[in-house]
Amino acid sequence: MQSIHMKDIAELKDTVRIDVRSIEEFQKDALPNSINIPIDTFEHAIPTLLAHTSLVIYCALGGRASIAARMLAPHYDGILYVVDRGGVPEWQK
Repeated sequence: MQSIHMKDIAELKDTVRIDVRSIEEFQKDALPNSINIPIDTFEHAIPTLLAHTSLVIYCALGGRASIAARMLAPHYDGILYVVDRGGVPEWQK
């Protein structure tokens, strides 16, 4: 698991962007080419994520992304990035 700044995720190629905020937050200001898996359903989605070779997980401020990354890490063999500080407000600057 690698920590990454929100502004740097635009440079990641072939990386699936996972937003673990609530559906309401995601609908309000989703990042381009991202998918929403709210943190409260994230554990159930883990099997669907294992086929991807590179993932970046983010949220509003970093807390939920860190939790999701810790849930996924024991099961995932690919490259895993986590935006553990900054989050969506940093992207909007």
